[in-house]
Amino acid sequence: MPNRYMHITTVLHSWSYHIVLALVFISIWVTMNVLCFGVTILLKKQYQILKNSLGRRHRGTDCREPLDLKGFVQDHVKLIRMTHMLRDILGPIVGAQMMQTIFITACATYVIAKPTAKSEYEVNFLAYSTMSLLELLALCWQSHVANQANENLGIGICHFSLTEPLGKNNRDWFLPLMMSQKTIKYKALGLVEINMETFLAVLRASYSYYTLIQAKA
Repeated sequence: MPNRYMHITTVLHSWSYHIVLALVFISIWVTMNVLCFGVTILLKKQYQILKNSLGRRHRGTDCREPLDLKGFVQDHVKLIRMTHMLRDILGPIVGAQMMQTIFITACATYVIAKPTAKSEYEVNFLAYSTMSLLELLALCWQSHVANQANENLGIGICHFSLTEPLGKNNRDWFLPLMMSQKTIKYKALGLVEINMETFLAVLRASYSYYTLIQAKA
């Protein structure tokens, strides 16, 4: 009994470091995904507010409207800046997510194709591969929303009459216009662009990477 207890203690000690690292990694992963998702939702809602403000015609008697509109644009630019920062941080995570999708999907395909595989393994791999694909799809959607909001900001400002409501303060729109020209692109492994339009291309590229890795191995 003491020997068995010592063996269990030794195993727990040997695995504790890896368990802690895994928990830290998972917490960072989940936090970054939730943060990016939250900023994406805010960016989408903020664009709706900005669009409504830009769509209204300015009335000469309303002195608050230009200030409100300027505040909306500044908030929108802050969110776009946050999205750019998150894009740089999420780059390695997106790459890791794509590689995870490759590995899990390949394992699921192998298990399904193998006639001697047990049914519970097949179900487990299918569940994991579905979750991995959904997470990759969520990242593609976030990038698509960020890009769309960024482009619409520039289009909205360009179609808006800046002379009447803002007078001589047209320079206040320089930063928003510059920000709207910067395209937000999430790239997996620095090579494959992540977007809703390129989702299938990302999957094809992931299988290509898997084939290359398998060939080199």
